[in-house]
Amino acid sequence: MNHTQAWCWHAPGEPDQLTLTRQALPTPGPDEVLVANRIIAFNPVDWKLIEQGHPHWQPGHVSGVDGMGTLVALGANVTHLRPGTRVAYHTDLRHSGSFARHTLVPARALMPVPDALSDEAAAALPCPGLTAWQALAKLPHLHGEALLISGAGSSVGRFAVQLALKQGARVFASASPRHHQWLKQLGVQGVADYRDPDWLAQLQAANGGEPFEGIIDLVSSQ
Repeated sequence: MNHTQAWCWHAPGEPDQLTLTRQALPTPGPDEVLVANRIIAFNPVDWKLIEQGHPHWQPGHVSGVDGMGTLVALGANVTHLRPGTRVAYHTDLRHSGSFARHTLVPARALMPVPDALSDEAAAALPCPGLTAWQALAKLPHLHGEALLISGAGSSVGRFAVQLALKQGARVFASASPRHHQWLKQLGVQGVADYRDPDWLAQLQAANGGEPFEGIIDLVSSQ
């Protein structure tokens, strides 16, 4: 097989303006691998850049930052991996991405997918998972401290809550009511609906009126 297919961007617009295009099958560089995609993810960064464009993009660019699939070709320096391995990845948005049947990915950017994890769950991990991890990395001393996460029912919020609890933080969260039971079962100490006018006061009261060590806001710039 010498060809593949990709959804290509040509100008700022809506995602349904991407065009399905036949392309030559790319060859991995020395430190790259070629992934045959099984599932691709559609993140907010993807549709925002499709609408707005990017300084590095030219007509024909393949967008998409996240995906998962199996390795089908390895670069000359990639000796620690084997074809057929299930992997997930997060690409550099400046380069050709996951909205294709095949994607070139730096070998260092791969995440091995455990057998017990579904293709869909693996593809949904990289962008929101890394975003949550980066947010928590800015708060390195959370053990025993109170952390407020607003918008905790979002994709990033779900990862942030679980990572913070794993670090020993006392987590308080705002989220839509449909997420409250799940958050409480995880061990979140206080939950409020961010559409309630006094949601912040509710969570401050749940924390004994004490200030929070940190706040991660996933709702809006307000």
